[in-house]
Amino acid sequence: MIENNIFQNIKKDKYERVLSSINRINGKELSNLVAPCYYPKTQLYKFSILNELGIKEDEIKKFRNSFLSGSKGEKWNIINDDYTFLILILMRLSFVYRKRKDFETLILFMLIRNYANLIRKHIAFCNKDYFRMALENLIKTHLFSREGSIPGGILFLSKVLSEKHFKDFEDLLPNSIIDFVMALRHRISQSVKSFSGNYYKFHAEGKKMSIQREPEEDSETNLYQYKTMQRGMKVIENVSSQICVYKTVNNDLLQMAREMTKGIESSVCTLLYSKLRDMKYTENVKIILKTFLDNVTDISTFCDVEKLKKLIRNLLSIRKESRTIYFKQQIGILLMNLLEDLKMKKDYENFRDDKKYIYNFFLASLITLHVSKYLCVKIS
Repeated sequence: MIENNIFQNIKKDKYERVLSSINRINGKELSNLVAPCYYPKTQLYKFSILNELGIKEDEIKKFRNSFLSGSKGEKWNIINDDYTFLILILMRLSFVYRKRKDFETLILFMLIRNYANLIRKHIAFCNKDYFRMALENLIKTHLFSREGSIPGGILFLSKVLSEKHFKDFEDLLPNSIIDFVMALRHRISQSVKSFSGNYYKFHAEGKKMSIQREPEEDSETNLYQYKTMQRGMKVIENVSSQICVYKTVNNDLLQMAREMTKGIESSVCTLLYSKLRDMKYTENVKIILKTFLDNVTDISTFCDVEKLKKLIRNLLSIRKESRTIYFKQQIGILLMNLLEDLKMKKDYENFRDDKKYIYNFFLASLITLHVSKYLCVKIS
């Protein structure tokens, strides 16, 4: 193991503050990734992380040169990167402090950064229509399709890779760390390359094409999981399209959401519903529905108003969430966007917490009731 003063120079309280910042960055970037042609802005955070840690870039360079000296990656450009080593240093500290969740947060950040670099490389000039069509028509075994979205795929990789590589940082052996960095890049690179290939097929032909096929796995378990996932994705696609693409108005659901909530002005409910029916919010609604469905254990929940209210209340009352993307967070993000469109954001920020909660509860009820309408013969 290589010992270096750089680890001693980073105090634990500064490390914890930086991890908290990176966790917020991950949430923000993943939320933005639901939009087509979004390129994460991870490069902007490098110097703020250095400042928060209280270390200089020269210290990173010195450690990097010492660490790679004589290793197989000594001359590789991909490895000789200060930003990468800054994240690796934090990963080592996460092992020292036995913080597996921090390690997963850092892997997620590195994967988002890798995705940003790769997508810029493969799709330098992006057309949102072709991007959306390429994503919607990926084969079912592709990471981004199987996990429901680009951020979902990146999140999945972060969990898998954090489980596999945490112990690599025990001894901090150069060749093991080099293999780790290359493995992360390779896993996300495979998905970005195949996605960009699909994108350019649409770009070249200028029309929608179908390249769907059934999953390659033939075991009964995998087939069941695949079909279950497909049913969930169908619900998400259809409901989000009804709301945001076709702009379907359902005054019965609006009234039901108001009655479920209580304490919110009917005029505000109408305005929020009006703004929600906009194509630009399609991806936001999709990810909200995905995070909600992940918490539904009984489909009859959607057909019983009291059960639905209870689940929404539970999910909106969570104070601390280990997941980077979750229902309460996504409802809050969408609500702030809607209020900004309505020029009501400043008023909302001055509300008491209980009134803010009512606004969030109304939006959550309104969106999930559209699933109820889609799935249930009767909502009681």
